[in-house]
Amino acid sequence: MKYLALLGGLALAAGNSHQVDALEVAIGRTKIELVGPKDFCPLDKNHSLDSQAIKLIQQTVEGRNELLAVFIDCARLADWHDGKTDDIGDTFEFQVSLTAKNVNANKASVTDICGALRKQGAEIVKTMEGLLATNVKAIQELAGKLEFNALEMYGVLHEDDTGCYFGSILKIKIEDKVELHFTVSAVTAVRNRLVIANHSSDFKDESTVQRLLATSKETVVAFRARNPDERVSLVDSVLRWLVSKILKSDP
Repeated sequence: MKYLALLGGLALAAGNSHQVDALEVAIGRTKIELVGPKDFCPLDKNHSLDSQAIKLIQQTVEGRNELLAVFIDCARLADWHDGKTDDIGDTFEFQVSLTAKNVNANKASVTDICGALRKQGAEIVKTMEGLLATNVKAIQELAGKLEFNALEMYGVLHEDDTGCYFGSILKIKIEDKVELHFTVSAVTAVRNRLVIANHSSDFKDESTVQRLLATSKETVVAFRARNPDERVSLVDSVLRWLVSKILKSDP
């Protein structure tokens, strides 16, 4: 997604190969660690360019969601900081709904949300035996009906134990150029908090959806592994302690 596009159109559209370092944030009193996709780095609110992008994205969800972090490709981030490009490329954002910020959530909560999204969305796309069957014609037809700077839900793409994954299309016009952006959003529950992960890119064809979904699923798995349920963590700690005792007692 181009940075100039963010400045022009997106602000109007209301609507374990991972990085070693994680970004710690708080949802209410619950601390969680965010990890981006492979070779992605977080934008730094203390960097002037990063801060502008973060504030702009936050404005697009103001009143509905809180932006927790934005990750982009590390190499592209370096080029952007050096003034070698004005295109920040794909973005991977973590957000939390303001209305659900302090709600205790679990897998059942995510299942309910996915059911509601199926009723609201077109559900054009189906997942069968783990293979995503996308209909690029349907995406183009839906985009053709959209007004400029409009965001439209595309449908539920996938659901499993990690979360609910759905797509949306953003149509924007920058000068005389019309652009389509596709976002795969994942709703997941970690440490009893609902978290939304958005992976966005320029839409090329059905491979864009497949790529974004695959990366989203991989990243959400890593994110959940980084934030195990506290009760599970306690059991693991006890088991490790017991094992260490047994090993020490062996002659």
